[in-house]
Amino acid sequence: MKSISADYAESHLKAVLNSAQKERIVVTRRGKPCVVILGIESYDEEDLQLASSPEFWRMFEKRRQEPSISLSELKARLRAKGSGRKTKEADDRGKKKGSSRNSKS
Repeated sequence: MKSISADYAESHLKAVLNSAQKERIVVTRRGKPCVVILGIESYDEEDLQLASSPEFWRMFEKRRQEPSISLSELKARLRAKGSGRKTKEADDRGKKKGSSRNSKS
C-alpha cells in the first residue's frame, strides 16, 4: 500500500489513478490519512455490488464460522464422486449423521 499527499494526488491524478489499479493508495492531508483510493477497473458489476452489500458480508462471515474440510478431503470427495464411490471419511460422517445424501443411485 502506497501513501501520498493530497497535493500530490491532485497534481498527478492520472498517474495516481493508474497506480491505484495495482495497489491501494492512502491519501494524506496534513500528514494524516484521509482517504483510500482503490482501483476497480478489473471488477465487473457483480463484484462491485457484492463488495458493497452488507447482506453478502453477513452471509460470508456466517459461512466462515461453519465446519469446513481440507483441500485434500475436497479433492478426494470430487474424485470419489467422479468414480461413483464415497471416501471413507465421507462415509463415516454420513453414518454418524444418519444421512444418505452423498449416496446416489
